[in-house]
Parts: sequence; structure tokens; C-alpha cells
Amino acid sequence: MRKRIDRFTRRLSNQELVLGCVILLPLFFYCNSYIGTAIVKWTILTFDLSVTSNTATIWLNFAADLITALVAMIILRKFIKRQWKDFMKNKVSIIVAGCLVGYFFTICGNALGNSIVKLFVDKSTSVNQQQIESLTKNIPVLMFFVTGFLAPVGEELIFRGVIFTGLRKYNRVLAYVVSAFLFGFIHVMSSVFAGNIGEMIQMIPYMCSGLVFAYVYESTDNIWGSILTHMTNNIVAMVVLFLM
Repeated sequence: MRKRIDRFTRRLSNQELVLGCVILLPLFFYCNSYIGTAIVKWTILTFDLSVTSNTATIWLNFAADLITALVAMIILRKFIKRQWKDFMKNKVSIIVAGCLVGYFFTICGNALGNSIVKLFVDKSTSVNQQQIESLTKNIPVLMFFVTGFLAPVGEELIFRGVIFTGLRKYNRVLAYVVSAFLFGFIHVMSSVFAGNIGEMIQMIPYMCSGLVFAYVYESTDNIWGSILTHMTNNIVAMVVLFLM
């Protein structure tokens, strides 16, 4: 039997892996909301701003995603720099794989995930998606920037850059499953921790997207491939939301 050739070359240094697990993951999964909330509250109180809860939430999301992206880029700067050099050498093929092929697979994955959700519940829209739609109506430009650009960078560096890359050298299937599961869970975590356990079913479409993003990252051997797929998916969704 012919042995499969593994063309995936990405690895994290021990320092990147440790800092990613010890600092970046807890920051994103637990501390981010508290840090972001503190920054937003400090700003509101310091400048005596009068804002609605939706506006405060939008700025909280902005602060949280900005902190995540900045910390991830600092910790993984060498990892990112190596792949950026490779991206510039093969940018056409990676852009095509990320923006076109990857996005097509993401649409298929979302359709499959939503079909599975509808087998169990009447609604196919998660609380997270409903919140995004509501917030977009208040400050559309900022939400477009956060959802379309900032969030994909931070999330890809965490879920594909740290989790998928860190696990893949040990077990390829495990890397796909764990990174996709955690990616799905983070999008329903607030609702689940608030007591809405039934929201767990809404993880499925996000998990399908996570599997596609990991596949694009692996097949292009470049994190910028999955970042582009993630960005394309979110930007198109936001444009559709604006048109609606």
C-alpha cells in the first residue's frame, strides 16, 4: 500500500505553542470578555458617554477582537511572517483557493449544517447570528470591519494557527475534530453558559465551517488561505445582511 505524502509543513515552535496555550487560549475563551468589558466601561465613564446597550456591545466586540488579534500576532509573529513570505510567492493560487474554492466549500458546509439543525429544532439561526444582525443595524460600518476583517484574523490564528497546528503533528483527525468543535463552541458559549443548553445544536454549522477552514489551511499549507476563506464568508454574509 502506497504511503500518503504529507505536504503540510507548518509547525509551531515550543515557545509559540506554550504561549498560545497558556496566554492566547485563556484570553480568548475566558478573559477576553472581561478585559473588553473593562475597557469599554472605562471609556464610557472616563469620557462620560451616553450610549445604548447595543452600542456598548459593539464596542465591546471591537475591543475583544482587537485584543485577541494583537496578542495572537505578537505571540505568533514568526509563524505569521514565515507564511506571509510563502503567500507572496504563491499568492494567486492561495487567493483562488481561499476566496473561491474555500468559500464554495463553506457554503456547502453551512447548508449541510443548517439542514442537520433543522432536523432537531425549528429555527436554524443561532443566538449569536441574531445578535450580529441586531448589532449591524446600529453601527453597520464598525460591525462590517469587526466581522469581516478583525474576527477572522484572530479566530484563524487561534483555531487553525494554534489548535489545529499544535495537534496535527500528533493526529490529523484529532486536529480537525478538536479545532472545529472549539470553533463551534465559542460561537454558542455565551448562550450555553447562560443556561440555554439547547443552543449547543447551533454549533453544527460553525463546526462545518471550521472543518472547511482547516482543510483550506492544510491544503494550501498557509494560514492566509483559511483567513481569506473566513473573511470572504463573513464579508459576503454582511453584504447580504445590508441588502436585506
